[in-house]
Parts: sequence; C-alpha cells; structure tokens
Amino acid sequence: MSVGEVLSGHDYFDEEFGVSVSKLLGMLRRSFAMDMAFIGKFENGSRTMVFVESDNNISARSQSFCFSHPESQTYCRKIADGELPSIIPDTQSNEITRLMKVTDELSIGAYLGVPIYLSDGEIYGTLCCIKYSSDPSLETRDPSLLTFVADVIADRVEFHRNIQEHDNQIRDRIERLSLSNELTMHFQPIWSVTDSAICGYEALARFNTEPYRSPDVWFKEASQVGLGDFLESLAITRALSQLPKIPEFCFLSINASPDAILSGAVGELLNRQDAHRVILEVTTKAEFDVLKELKIDKVQGYFIGKPAELA
Repeated sequence: MSVGEVLSGHDYFDEEFGVSVSKLLGMLRRSFAMDMAFIGKFENGSRTMVFVESDNNISARSQSFCFSHPESQTYCRKIADGELPSIIPDTQSNEITRLMKVTDELSIGAYLGVPIYLSDGEIYGTLCCIKYSSDPSLETRDPSLLTFVADVIADRVEFHRNIQEHDNQIRDRIERLSLSNELTMHFQPIWSVTDSAICGYEALARFNTEPYRSPDVWFKEASQVGLGDFLESLAITRALSQLPKIPEFCFLSINASPDAILSGAVGELLNRQDAHRVILEVTTKAEFDVLKELKIDKVQGYFIGKPAELA
C-alpha cells in the first residue's frame, strides 16, 4: 500500500470534468449521508483513489491515510466481482468485511459501492462511499442512484480517454518527424523590386506524409499537445542547416511564432551560429507589438520582422 496526499483526479480527468465529478460525488455522499465519496481506479494490480470528496478532508490528508491498496484486498474489487453487495450497512456484521485489513485502516463502518463499466465491458474501477459508523437505514436504500452516477462518470472517462489517445497519436506523429525525412524545407526566392534581383529566400516547411496534411495543421496540432516549440525548432534547425548554401548577399527568412520566440527556443537555435543574415517572420501579426514592447526586435544580430516589412 502507499501513503500520500489527496489525489485531485486531474492526472486522470480534465479540469472541467474534475469540477463536475466533485459536484456528483458531493451530491451522492450527501444523499446517502456518508462521510466520504471517491472513485477507485483499478490499475497495475492496485485500487487507487483518484478523486476523493468529503466535508472534512483532514482525515483524508493525514499521513496515516492510504490511497492505494492491493486490488484483491479492497471492497472495490470484491464488489466488482460480486463477492460483496453494493450496500453494506454494517461492515462488522458482514463476514467478509469484518476480517479485511482495509476495514480498520480506513475506519469503514458502512460502505456503498458499484462498478464503473466502460462501453466495451472493461471495469474502470468503482464509485464508492464510506461512513465511519454503521448505518442500518442504508438497508432500505436503492443503489440505482449510485449506478446512474457511475454511468455518467464512465461516459466522461471514455470521452477524456479518447481525447488522450488522440493527443498521443499527434505526439507520436510529431516526434517521429525528427527521425524521418517527412519534414523537409523548401526555399522560396524573395525578389527585390528595387534591385530587380533575388535578395533572399523564405524557408517553408513541407510535410511529405500520407495522407497529406498542410503545415498549418501540423503546427496547430503540435501547439495543442505542447510540442509547438519542438516542431518549430525542428523546422528552423533544418532551415538553418542550408544557410551556408544561400549566397552571401541574400538573407534567409524563417517563420516563427511569438510563443516560440518568447520562450527562448528560437533564440537558442539562432545564437549557436552567425545569424546576421536571418530574418524571423512573425507568424501571428497581432502579436508583433508585444514583441516590440519587449525590445527584442534585434537580438544577437538577427532581426524580427513582420510579413509586410519583408515585401
């Protein structure tokens, strides 16, 4: 078993879901006059409390309170397996629960619990309530409310799991780019009307994947999953690797988002080499004034410009 602080559930649920779970558990606990309600998740052979709700969390936060137990030694597992009923008014009167170590460890006098089933039949865990004293009035209570709340939670668990799987797929695709030739840089000539000659080249990222997805989609998804700087840095690194091949009298224009510039990711790459011929084209025009206010329109010899200034 392990000892820790109350788990907020945010490692398992999105923040918006966290608020709704708190309300659901509070409503359920008060409806049955219980001291604590929680979601128990089955994973890696353990039952872990991933969301705990009570009027007074002092006992739950104490160093003696255990949040994770071997799955086989919990009420949750035995309820899921049908060894225990959903409602136990007096744990000392039940021949199974009165002998279980967890009964004393969590001071369980009465208990409510129902499995949380996902749509494919998987048991995610259980929805449970604890009362520190026995409660004979629970004998007449209908567990259907518990089951209803468990179904709502199961729906949200699957919704969030699908989002996580989608985001993980995006992360995998983006991280694979660094090991493949799917991301290439194309260099578009920039013509000087004054000199009637090529004065520079704009580096443009192209993704050679099947099915084809445009660069804006790649960079948008990368930003959504926290890999925006990673993808931009990868593209800029590949663009800068071609700088020696560009004529000395030409500049190289590189696209960069304000976030990547302000985070220092872009500056770190450019400061590694002589970048006096590099112009950063800020991809979000509305943010340009912010960059000017931060006085980083010229840093270490490279310049920040917005598209109109490069024409």
